[in-house]
Amino acid sequence: MGSYDGLALLNLAGVNSQTDGMLFTVGNDEAGGLRGPSANNAALPNGQGWYVAVRDIQTSVGSPTTYATDGGSDAGSSFSFIYIPWTADNLVAGHIRGTNGATINGAGTYTLTRTSVGHYQLSIPGKTDTNGMLMLLNSGYLNPQPAGMSNVVDNSFLSYEYGGTNVPNNVFMINAVAISPDDSSVVFADADFNFVWVDFTNPLAPPGTTPPVLSITRNGVIVVISWSNGPGFTLQSATSLTGTPQWSSLGTQNPRTIAIGGQEQFFRVVP
Repeated sequence: MGSYDGLALLNLAGVNSQTDGMLFTVGNDEAGGLRGPSANNAALPNGQGWYVAVRDIQTSVGSPTTYATDGGSDAGSSFSFIYIPWTADNLVAGHIRGTNGATINGAGTYTLTRTSVGHYQLSIPGKTDTNGMLMLLNSGYLNPQPAGMSNVVDNSFLSYEYGGTNVPNNVFMINAVAISPDDSSVVFADADFNFVWVDFTNPLAPPGTTPPVLSITRNGVIVVISWSNGPGFTLQSATSLTGTPQWSSLGTQNPRTIAIGGQEQFFRVVP
């Protein structure tokens, strides 16, 4: 865009960048950079695409509006991307507000809380670091914006650890940090970010290609019913499977809590 080699506007036909899915980007070319490139993105407020900022980490430390070029001593401006729609099968993911840990958009079952500046705890039921991995990328705008500008993409970095010496030790600890402008330190900083859980057994799949799996667990006098690939399916119940079962709709809420009664009930999910 203009004279900034490393600032791009990416648009996907028919996709609203605010509501339809997440973009993950990565810099391709280290070129002559001392620390290599970063490639972060932020959705346009009107949903018409994403700004993608490719920066040489070394030369952009003091100025986030210094973008990578295709020549000279900094990292190259090329990048790769993957788009993940919120309707993808087996998706557990979220677009998270960094200042309070709130979910802007999300899919699947998880709990995420902000514990302090740049620190977040993520819990995915039944999952540890042996079951899969997280993809993380800050995806928002720099706060505050440089004077006279409104489209500068955030330049923080994210990492995570499961367990270890953390308390509690059964959650994914996510940290967001930024390099100080004088390059003297790394400080924790709140950042809007995307996360995606990549399960080793049930990997992500295109929407509608993987049938849902229904799970029922008991908790005292209630049962909790949930299913994978939740969007687009409705939970139904019947009191008998003999003859022609009479199925009643229980809605699309996932998970669904139901009190245990004295009558048998059978459940299914349908498109």
